[in-house]
Amino acid sequence: MHELGPGIYAITADPPPHGRLGRLLHRARRLLLGPPLPSKRELFERLTWVAGLALLGADLIASSVYGPEEILRMLSEAGLGALMQYALPLAVAIVGR
Repeated sequence: MHELGPGIYAITADPPPHGRLGRLLHRARRLLLGPPLPSKRELFERLTWVAGLALLGADLIASSVYGPEEILRMLSEAGLGALMQYALPLAVAIVGR
């Protein structure tokens, strides 16, 4: 770790793992993920904020579909009466938000 400015530090390496379990996990991570990127290459692997926003936005839109689907699935398991009583108010609340 070295200081870039007052109170700003750059971490240049992971601390060495401590203990047998730490070394085992460190080796397993290196085996599965490979070695860390060199600092020079890391800058080119990063996304701009526009690309990151686009990726996260698409993920959030896709994830928002599962909640209402799961609510209706649980209501259908509760019975036809529960589905008929709560489905329309829930649909209005979901669309209205």
